[in-house]
Amino acid sequence: MAAKPVRDASSSTARENSLFTFRSLSDPKVKRVLSIRRGSLDDLPAVLALLDEAVAWLVAREQTAQWGSVPWSERADASGRIRAMAAEGELWLAEMDGEPVGALIVGEHPPHVHHVERPELYVNLLVSSRRHAGEGIGARLIRTAIERAHAGDAALLRVDCWAGSPKLVGWYESQGFTRSGSFELRGWRGQVFEMNLRRRPRADPWTATTTTRNRANPPTSDWSGPPPGVRPGATAAETLLAHTDDVAVVLGPLFAWPNGVRLTVWLRVRDPATAPDQTDFQLAAEFADGRRAIDAGHPRRRRPPVDGPRLTPQGGAGSWNYWLWPLPPAGPLTFVCAWPSQGLAETKAEIDAGPLREAAARAASW
Repeated sequence: MAAKPVRDASSSTARENSLFTFRSLSDPKVKRVLSIRRGSLDDLPAVLALLDEAVAWLVAREQTAQWGSVPWSERADASGRIRAMAAEGELWLAEMDGEPVGALIVGEHPPHVHHVERPELYVNLLVSSRRHAGEGIGARLIRTAIERAHAGDAALLRVDCWAGSPKLVGWYESQGFTRSGSFELRGWRGQVFEMNLRRRPRADPWTATTTTRNRANPPTSDWSGPPPGVRPGATAAETLLAHTDDVAVVLGPLFAWPNGVRLTVWLRVRDPATAPDQTDFQLAAEFADGRRAIDAGHPRRRRPPVDGPRLTPQGGAGSWNYWLWPLPPAGPLTFVCAWPSQGLAETKAEIDAGPLREAAARAASW
């Protein structure tokens, strides 16, 4: 079969188009790009600016009982607490075209919240820009917290908020949390929520059908999924792999272990009312040393040999999860995708594997 033409997603035409959108940002019908990246202590001024904006918004509505009336950046105790949470946990920033519009810090539960016996991840801070209210920033950061909890094999995600705002309490419930307790800290009433996380089975679609190759090569922990009880390192960026005028393929933040990488690929459509066929979506990866890993998990596709790199699909709807084994070597890591039923020809996009290897070196026991 003749090779399909390969269109480079890093071309000037691709760079001129925005993630999830394919028209100029001056078009009022187009949403701006929302991306999530890992933050650092250098991002604390941006986090404090978001908190100051929230305080001003609350003061304007005479809701000072939640966070007071003094900006966070002017309170040494408050800014120091944010610095400590970011240093001890994980800071993630939501950005629109490079502008910080939300912040999330996850880690261990604070001392004033009751202890639980199950492995958990706690949302210590969640704030989004009031200028972008209603654009789904908070919900996207909650999904990031869920992803981080799953990555660390947590069974529970918890968070708290000011109990004096029924609307705020209702928002957390709308995100899938349930009330699990309360506390009072120096007169501040807090509502604690929890979300039970269903453990993601590491089912391997390669073994769904018994074949001679399966029997001769039983799955191993290296190629079938990440090691249990190990929290991965993460990369920050999201990458536009390919798009047409109607659909986009986006590579989400990557989570790396010493033995491989977990990928999440989002399949986006311009018209949310459509339900496009996703069964013919194809993905492959090429390492810097020339080795290739092909998504061959679908029953109609040929299964590659066990001794080569593997790209194992692990399910999804709207987004697809993959396990890429082994950890790619240093140098360019090239992704090739195609979605024939949606008119997306074979398209190539390249990222640097260096940050992935650095992230894998940060993996640690949970």
